[in-house]
Amino acid sequence: MAIKGLQPLEAPEFLKWMAHDWPGLYILGSFNRHITVHSQQCRAVNLIQALMKEMGIEGKSVAIVGAGFAGLTAAAFALEKTTAQVTLFDAAPRPLWLQDACSNRRLHPGIYDWPRPRSLEPRTNLPVLNWRSGTARDVARQVRSGWDRIAATKAALTVRLETKITGVEQDGAKLVLVIGGDAKESFDIVVLAVGFGLKEGGPNHVGYWNDADGLDGIADGAKVLISGFGDGGLADVLRLCLPGIRQANLVELVRNVPDPVCQKLLDQENALQKDPAALHEFYRDLEPVDDIVKRLKSAAAPLVRVRLTGKTQYVYGTGSAILNRFLVAHLRHVRSTEEFDVRAPIAEVKEENGKTSIKFQDAKTEEFDHVVYRWGPKAAFDRIGSMSDWKTADTWRRHWREMPQSMDDTRVLADGSGPEGASSELVSKMLASESSSRK
Repeated sequence: MAIKGLQPLEAPEFLKWMAHDWPGLYILGSFNRHITVHSQQCRAVNLIQALMKEMGIEGKSVAIVGAGFAGLTAAAFALEKTTAQVTLFDAAPRPLWLQDACSNRRLHPGIYDWPRPRSLEPRTNLPVLNWRSGTARDVARQVRSGWDRIAATKAALTVRLETKITGVEQDGAKLVLVIGGDAKESFDIVVLAVGFGLKEGGPNHVGYWNDADGLDGIADGAKVLISGFGDGGLADVLRLCLPGIRQANLVELVRNVPDPVCQKLLDQENALQKDPAALHEFYRDLEPVDDIVKRLKSAAAPLVRVRLTGKTQYVYGTGSAILNRFLVAHLRHVRSTEEFDVRAPIAEVKEENGKTSIKFQDAKTEEFDHVVYRWGPKAAFDRIGSMSDWKTADTWRRHWREMPQSMDDTRVLADGSGPEGASSELVSKMLASESSSRK
């Protein structure tokens, strides 16, 4: 059975979903819910290519705000394919600083796109800044190395690090960036590649990219509460409940799931996108795949007791990737309810004697040795003051909030944006030779 994939958007439609109030102003993926390194890179390439087709950016001044994966990819592709004058801004002292010291998290180009076709290939197939699966720190180094090679040869590039953009204004046909307090610069096109946001700090609130998240070295028998039904929370549950399976092993874990099962997951995702209760019930009652259960049992030493809670009663909502929902659903067949269970939303929190007492909305109370809140980041675009006044912002936020990850085709590379001169046969051979299925 051939599993259907997503289809790339035509340039006008892609620009529509990235554009905002003023002509020439675009937000790159900050509103989307499917945020991975590779999906953001694909959006970056698609955006520049769409601008080339629809607006023509030859010789124009282009400001790109943000030197993360999306911003670097957009800048690199614009520099390689056009004569645009590109200025790259970032408040940090170096590109990709957020992932620079993170070795706990592992990045894979498409694992969170599973079970779509070719989602398990270990390397990217982008026209610029390609990388191979590895730790976040390793991937950041790969991409930065590619960026440095491009940046060293492009006179049309200006890099402005440690520079904070605090606003965007319109001045006729030009867009004006407010820099710091009151300095201003005008551009023909502005791309805000400011990311999805940063997690706020505080007790039990540890950033996703922070290795010191407290989940390593937990004593045997300890009770841990993970709060959050997004990918961060579900990934933490898998990490604690399956100490014998790390992120690097997930590719091989799901590689042989039968195609009919994969297609059913995608079909239900599409059919139940606006019915979280029905989607939750589908995963709750999902018939387990015997091979997955067998593999998980071999990795499920009962070291800690894990409880999962969220802000709703729907564990398996569209806010997380199919992969994480699929595997967490299988935990029901691998670990006892004493070892892993789901709780009602939190009603009250008390800290006493080094432990956390949680009262849940069903009136039950439990004491925990460790609590981790995975409630998502504070939106990055809120730091740019003028964005709160944009009329279309709420429309775009609502559109992407209601869009399941499995249906977001903004991240599918448009035709012709692959490596220069690489035939489809050559690309297939390249990917096959790099496939992690080969020994």
